Amino acid sequence: MPSTTRHRQAGHPRLIELVRIAQAITRGQAEIVTVAGDHAVVVASLGRNVLQPRTFYESERRLLRADSAYIPAEQSSSFAACSDSGELVAILTLVPEPAPDTVEGLRSVVRLIADFFDRDGEAPTVEHDTALLEALRDPVLVVDGSFVIRYASSGVAALLGRTPKELRDRSAGDFVHEDDLQQAIDTFDRLAGGREAYRSVLRLRHGSGEYVRIEITGSDRLADQRIQGIVLSLRSGDHDLELEDSLERERSLLAAILDQLHEGVIATDPLGKPTVVNQAAKYLHGLARSTNATGLSTQDLALFDADHRPVHPNDHPITRVRAGEHIAAQHFTLHAADGSLRHVLVSGRPVINAQGEQVASALAYHDATEAQLTEGNLRDRAMQDPLTGLANRQQLRERMVKLATGPNETQLGVCFIDLDGFKLVNDTYGHAVGDEVLRTAARRLAAELRPSDLLARFGGDEFVALLTGAPDTFTALAIAERLRRTIARPFVVDGNIVTLSASMGLAMAPSRGIDEDGLLRSADVALYTAKAAGKNRVELFDDHLASAAQDQQRQWEFLKGMLDNGGLSLHFQPAFEITSGRILGIEALARCRGGDGKLIGPSSYVKAAISSGLVCELDRQAFVLACKAAVLLRDQYPARIVPIACNFASLSVAQPGFAEELLDAIQRFGLTTDRVCVEIAESTAFELSATANSALRRLTDHGVCLILDGFGTGYGSLVHLRELPLIAVKLDRSFLTQLGEDSAEQVVAEAVVKLAQTLTQIVVAEGIETKEHLEQAQAVGFRVAQGYHFTRPVPLPELLELLHSSP
Repeated sequence: MPSTTRHRQAGHPRLIELVRIAQAITRGQAEIVTVAGDHAVVVASLGRNVLQPRTFYESERRLLRADSAYIPAEQSSSFAACSDSGELVAILTLVPEPAPDTVEGLRSVVRLIADFFDRDGEAPTVEHDTALLEALRDPVLVVDGSFVIRYASSGVAALLGRTPKELRDRSAGDFVHEDDLQQAIDTFDRLAGGREAYRSVLRLRHGSGEYVRIEITGSDRLADQRIQGIVLSLRSGDHDLELEDSLERERSLLAAILDQLHEGVIATDPLGKPTVVNQAAKYLHGLARSTNATGLSTQDLALFDADHRPVHPNDHPITRVRAGEHIAAQHFTLHAADGSLRHVLVSGRPVINAQGEQVASALAYHDATEAQLTEGNLRDRAMQDPLTGLANRQQLRERMVKLATGPNETQLGVCFIDLDGFKLVNDTYGHAVGDEVLRTAARRLAAELRPSDLLARFGGDEFVALLTGAPDTFTALAIAERLRRTIARPFVVDGNIVTLSASMGLAMAPSRGIDEDGLLRSADVALYTAKAAGKNRVELFDDHLASAAQDQQRQWEFLKGMLDNGGLSLHFQPAFEITSGRILGIEALARCRGGDGKLIGPSSYVKAAISSGLVCELDRQAFVLACKAAVLLRDQYPARIVPIACNFASLSVAQPGFAEELLDAIQRFGLTTDRVCVEIAESTAFELSATANSALRRLTDHGVCLILDGFGTGYGSLVHLRELPLIAVKLDRSFLTQLGEDSAEQVVAEAVVKLAQTLTQIVVAEGIETKEHLEQAQAVGFRVAQGYHFTRPVPLPELLELLHSSP
């Protein structure tokens, strides 16, 4: 906005008059500014030198950015004065934001500012002046030097019950109460003597004959050739009383609100004298509810430190905040009105007005007593299993660490307990029954332990008994055997009889200086051995198991190095349609090479992969290799879709984001979902959680086929056929090996095949190694088979040759 012309008019009497009018309308502060680059330049103000640059107020910055003529804000509001051509020529800024009923009057002022600049300082017309006066919120009178009313705005009708015509050319004294006449003359003399904006309250006669209190604010304009009079602004004289009543109501409301707060609130004047103390603060300081805040001193609001010593007055938060300090949540103690010891967190800060002066101090008290009392309870809860109330892993480890650093060396036993077949309880009776079984098992196990022992729930259906001070291994084994027997007793829950067994692994070590992770790991190895040996038994970790654990550690190290260095490869075994010899699908089998370069099958490392969790990375890398092979098959045989199935362990399927990771890989390789399959074992399906089942359904919803391997060996085979979205099942070879020996086995196999064919699209006979096996499979009803009779697992180049020769 060009400002040379604007600046030339800086300080013009007309602009100053418009500022006065704006301030009379709002009873606030007003300025007219123009724009010079990134600064505002004051061209009219009652309290600031003109042509003084300053930074923009927030409302002015918003006004320059917005397509708006008025921007209200918290601290200031601004109007845009635009020329007839729409150019912004000046800004009228008001502090604070004006009342809503004054906005229209201010818009009239803004129009006059714009006209002034359009006319380059030429005086506006009488019509403009009259329109402006009529737009003012308060009625206006203009009286001459003889106290005769020369002008009255239309607003007088509502205030005095008289029309402007009834007032014009009458002496103002005719309407003043006789007892206030001298005050009116004094007011007039003072105004005529140049006292600006002089205020007085007079009783004026209403048109009804009654007298009403009128507040009059005047300004001398006798020397102004265009006005030649004193301008009087009128408003109800009851305004102050109403305002006082309103403020009192607000104070009462604020006090009531503060008294409802649970937080203590204290406010003081600039000298530190309390002015507000709400009921919560009175209670915390042991004061009566009726105590008057203004009668209190800092001594009445004494605080104590954490050791219950009185805080020196110089260190009291009131004193520190009065000195300008900000306090954030500092801990103090004090004695409450009920005699209890309370812990409080005190915060405080100075209260600064718009002029930057500190006018008060404010303190807030947060009663932290309950938090302090419950902190110990929360810690206890954090150390407990919420379902059984037993110790959790964290408490178990802390107890073991404490024993390891204790003064005495005792024999320590760790018994790892796993409930055999517990998942079937949840699947059969529901999780509510399963939870009650766990709670009952916890109570039984705890009842068999000594007071010095600790029982912890390690997770799921696993418990750990920490046997402290056991004199020898024999005693620890006897305790473990009692634990096994108590689990073997039937559980009766809601009329259901549940029978379980427990597999247990026991490890012993001197308590002092123990490696708690190593001891738990040893007990876990013994537990794994107990389960592998048929379950429902106790295995002691000994030198033999230690050697096995070392072998497993070496396997883990080998597997980790192989996965880190890209040593995984795939071999492929097709499944054939028996009658045509056509390849219908391909199973991808993970292989890796040892240090001598020879291929190593999964049997040598799969146990370590599962126990260590590396099976997840193994499955992930195998799937990526399977996708690469599927791309090669697609490129060589674009019209032929032969899906590649990749095996996954239950631990992999249960990982968060399993389905999304597979779908992302399929998309990344540019494959369609019908070219890859997910294959899981029957035993894996039995272990799947609801989350894992949901992940499998998400994959099948996107077109990924799901195959169940080793069907018929798990506890819930028929359940899996009904609940899982399977495209194919592979019948375990154990069915086929006995078909020629037992007619009953053949009847079972035929029934299973028919059921599987009813519920899925494809049923595959696994383990077909001879011509006799193939004939038996055909006799039972199999149409698809897989096994060494057709081909062993082969690398990718040989697979391509088989596909080339396949019909």
